[in-house]
Amino acid sequence: MEQVYYKRAFSLIELLISLAVGVILASIAIPSYQDFTVSARRKNAQTELLQLHLQQQAFFLQQQRFANANEISFPEPEYYFISMTTPSSTEFVIQANALGGQKQNELCDTLSIDQNLNREPKVCW
Repeated sequence: MEQVYYKRAFSLIELLISLAVGVILASIAIPSYQDFTVSARRKNAQTELLQLHLQQQAFFLQQQRFANANEISFPEPEYYFISMTTPSSTEFVIQANALGGQKQNELCDTLSIDQNLNREPKVCW
């Protein structure tokens, strides 16, 4: 009697089904990852703004005025451009403007903080 050997392999249908499942999982995971990275970069910019605010407060304690842009060191985060305006010696506003791929949410493209810790836009903080 002749023995029959079956090859153990995947059929084309099984392969296509597993490929479809992989594509579906990727289509869910990739946007979630992108949202997470945008949010993490925004938190990094917020941290930089708060550190600059602390530097300004320390400068004010020593000099009885806030520093202008030339008197304070600015970080250079990769995904935000940070700038500062000092309309008077007792006021300042520090802004972080999103760059490149970080500009996904128009509402949160520009983050700002002033001398009284007023943060704008509030929904992004």
